[in-house]
Amino acid sequence: NRKKKMVTSPVEIVIRYVEEHYAESITLNTMADIVYLSPSYLSSLFKSKQGQSFIDFLTEKRIEKAKSLLLYTDEKIQAISDSTGFTNIRHFNRVFKTITNRTPSEFREGKSSEPSKVN
Repeated sequence: NRKKKMVTSPVEIVIRYVEEHYAESITLNTMADIVYLSPSYLSSLFKSKQGQSFIDFLTEKRIEKAKSLLLYTDEKIQAISDSTGFTNIRHFNRVFKTITNRTPSEFREGKSSEPSKVN
């Protein structure tokens, strides 16, 4: 009575890969090669299964990791940008602010985007 081998979907493989390699340069084309699909097919498959595009998913993962590094380490923001797969600090700052409504340093200092209650 052998157990059935679980077949992992291409999307699951991509998700797992991103979670382990988010710090590296990852493109849709790279992922498509890994799962033997065309980039356009993988893109639409990913979006239909995940409800978001591959690049949005990748960016979200990177920002999640960056947020935890900002909160729990004293690493410089430049180093965090590098270690979470961003190509340059300006791009990192822009993406971080777009997603969190705060700059990385505001996030680290715990400043919210709401107007402060102290007058």
